[in-house]
Formats: sequence, structure tokens, C-alpha cells
Amino acid sequence: MTNKVILTEAGIIIINDKYEVLQSHRFEPNSEISLYSQIKNSNVSEDIKNFFDNSSNELPDSLEVNDQSLIDILNKIFPDKNFIHQTIDSSNLFPLFVQSGFFSSEEEISKFLQNFSIEYSKQQIRDVSGKEDLQIIEGINSLDELDKAVNILMARINEWYGLHFPELENLVKDSNVYFKFVSLGLDRNSITEKDLVSFNFSEKKLDALFSAAQDSKGGEINSKDLNIISILSENVINLVKVRDKMLNYISDLMNNIAPNLSSIAGPTIGARLIAKSGGLLKLAKLPSSTIQVLGAEKALFRSLKSGSRPPKHGIIFQHDKVHSSPKWQRGKIARSLASKIAIAARIDAFRGSKELDIENSLDERYREIQEKYASPVADRNNYSKKKHKKLRRSMNEKRRRTSK
Repeated sequence: MTNKVILTEAGIIIINDKYEVLQSHRFEPNSEISLYSQIKNSNVSEDIKNFFDNSSNELPDSLEVNDQSLIDILNKIFPDKNFIHQTIDSSNLFPLFVQSGFFSSEEEISKFLQNFSIEYSKQQIRDVSGKEDLQIIEGINSLDELDKAVNILMARINEWYGLHFPELENLVKDSNVYFKFVSLGLDRNSITEKDLVSFNFSEKKLDALFSAAQDSKGGEINSKDLNIISILSENVINLVKVRDKMLNYISDLMNNIAPNLSSIAGPTIGARLIAKSGGLLKLAKLPSSTIQVLGAEKALFRSLKSGSRPPKHGIIFQHDKVHSSPKWQRGKIARSLASKIAIAARIDAFRGSKELDIENSLDERYREIQEKYASPVADRNNYSKKKHKKLRRSMNEKRRRTSK
């Protein structure tokens, strides 16, 4: 005879194989959701522990349990017993509720379960929406949108004001200074030294500006056009300030939530990896081979379909150690970086503490790759090419046989 422990929305019920109630524990009314959630999170309250201690006679060495979280709790209380996860037929719950004395009628049970489901769903949504890594996802997505908007507006203003004063772009290389200049809404023919005092230009730069303005190949422009261009430039300057604040916000958030990932990959790359995988916990569960090509899914599937070379890196290509290295080293550095990112994400997700020397092993491996593969190896490249060529031939042959 195998007894069963059933976790329900209203409490815990122990039954035998004939579905007869042996013991039951009713959750405190109006606290069912919080107590049920505690068990789902594998947290045991004193009342639950006392209930199982008092019901130990009804708990044989082998026991079927309908909830994995409850099994985790029972393993803590009774480490010597064997608990088996087993789904319980939900159609038998209503009679068990009545037998255990939780409710007196099916109508009362239906009303309770309906209210419980609605409130529990609301709580689950609140819990998910309150996760800190979701703030990282929204923050990095906002940063990317800001970058896109700023770049588009900069290009538009550059082209628009360039119709009037095209030489300015070559004279003022700093984009912040350029758009500050444009935001003044100055006609090139009316520029004076007084207008440019705040820029701290050198005498040589001022002479070049006045000379370019006088001999400019640009067309004339009216005050209304200049006013609109000036307003757009002011907004670009403000958006750049917002972007800088957003970048600082993401850096602070990453250092608090994922300090090891931030240390290995950098705040923005780490945040993009979290956003791409759907959360810090999901990233921590990914193998390093998947992390390596996150963001390069199109190239990966194209290589699988056509037999071409698979991508060596995705988002992590933005890392200084990868994109600044020679081409023949990037794949090895990307693999090493992805493995360290996987370890860092798992430490952040499951331990949450900063490892002081986490970067050292990556730096050592980076130096080792640079020394060992200082120059490309022709034989290795030729072998790789032959290998991929052979793979493409076999895949093409397979497609031809399938199409017949």
C-alpha cells in the first residue's frame, strides 16, 4: 500500500491508495496564496513542518507526492524516506476537499478555486514583472533604440545643414561640438566671433571657419529652415545626454545584479546577452557554445542549410578581446570568452556574489592564444577549407537524392 501526499490550493492532504483521507492540513483562510507560494518556492513554514512531524505514522518509506517543490521540503524533513513524483488525478480533488473538511459543498469549492486562480495569477505576473533582470532587458533595449534614433537624426541634420554649410563637417570633427554649433541656428554669412566664444576655438580654427563660410559651396537658407534645424539639433544633444544616463544606469544595474558577467563581458555586452536569452537565469542555463553564437542565429542556420562555415561569434564580437584580435585568433578567443561568460552567469544567477579573480583565467588564456597563434597556420586553414568543401558536397548530394 502506497500513501500519497497531495498539495492543493487549500492545503495538504495525505491519502491512501483507496483515496481515503488519512491526514489533512488546511491553510489559514485568506492566507492560502502566500502559504501555497512558499511551498512552491520550496520554503517550509513551522506549521507545515509540525504537520508532517505529527503525521509521520502515515508516511511510509516510499511515498507518492504530486508536487516537486513539496518533495524538496519533505526531503529536508525526512532525509531517509523515498519520495516519488506522481501526478494525481484532479477529478478526485472535490471529494477529497469535502472529506478533509476543507469545504462543505462543491459550489464553495468552485468559488474558492476560481478566486484563488485569479489572485495567484496576478501574483505570478507581479513576481515576474518585478524581476531585476527585466529592468536590464528594458534598459538595454531602450539604449539601443536611443542609439538608433540619435544616429538617424544626426545623419538627417548633417545632410540638411550641409545643404547650407557643407564645409563645417570637415572643420568640426567632434559630433557634440558640431551639433552644438548647428543648434545656434546661425546663417553662415552672419557668423561672428561673439557667437563662437563658448566653443574655445583656436585662432587658426576660427580663421578656417570664417574663410569656409565666405567661400562655401552651399546654398542659401531662410530663418524658418534654420530654426527647425536648430530645434532638431537641441533634441539630439538632449538625447545624447539621456543616452549617457541610460548607459550609466545599465552599468550600475549590471554591477549590482550580475557583477561577474559585467566584469567578464562588460556591462552593455552582458546586458545584451541577458536580453537575447530572455533573462539572467535563462542565460545561466545555456551552454557556452550557444552563448558564443547568440545574436548570429541567421548565419548559424544558413551554415546548417548550405554547408558554409558556421559563425564564430555573435554578440560577443563587440568585446574588445574579440574584434581587436586577428581573424585567425577570434574563434579561439570567442570560445574562451563564451565559456567564462557561462561560468560568470551561473555564479550571478545561483550564488550572487562577486568572484575577485574571475578575470584572471580569461586574461591568461587570451595571452596564451596570442602567443601560440601569433601567425596564421596555412595547413590548418587549408584543412578547414577542405573539410567544409567536403561537407557541402555531401549535403548537395543528399539534397539531390531527396529531390528524386
